[in-house]
Amino acid sequence: MDNRDMGREPGDEKLFVEFFMKAVEHKARSLEQGRPVHVEREYIKIIVPGSKDTFIAPVRERDKMRFARHYQAFKNKDRTAEIEGTLLESWPALSVTRVADLKAMHIFTVEQLAALPDNAIQKIGLGARELVAQAKAYLENAKDSAVAQQLAVALEKRDQRIAELEKLVEKMVEAKAPLKRRGRKTVEEMDEVVCVQAEQDGELV
Repeated sequence: MDNRDMGREPGDEKLFVEFFMKAVEHKARSLEQGRPVHVEREYIKIIVPGSKDTFIAPVRERDKMRFARHYQAFKNKDRTAEIEGTLLESWPALSVTRVADLKAMHIFTVEQLAALPDNAIQKIGLGARELVAQAKAYLENAKDSAVAQQLAVALEKRDQRIAELEKLVEKMVEAKAPLKRRGRKTVEEMDEVVCVQAEQDGELV
């Protein structure tokens, strides 16, 4: 048996299996940088012939073993290096055709566009320098908004914590109230006692 067949299950040879790269948003980095930041992840698609159902999920080690032939063929394909950053499609300043043109030059993110050297900028054509300047400005503005977003998140967490503490204090006060009534007299009750005693003392005089 071919070692690449180890881990296969009965009927796997009938399945349509495809490994592919998918851009997914990195939530933590997006919040940190104040703009959509995507990273490429390996995904697997499985389709049973004759079925309308399609299974799509991030690749697990088990998938690599179970569908070793498909995975090896996928890894052997010539493709761009894994991408990290703000995808061009996520930048509203670019049209669909402009995105396609840049991708044809192997420019996939706003970061890559902003970091282009002069010789590469010249190849883009008319308006290239303005476009690169816009990309740099977009990234700089995103840094400022990131600070504001982080502050807003911190304030929201603080407010939630304060609300939780206030509720806790209310519960503690409510729990002690019955004990206080049964044990010590309230200030109003003590004042009444003092007034009555004073009246009695006046009558004796």
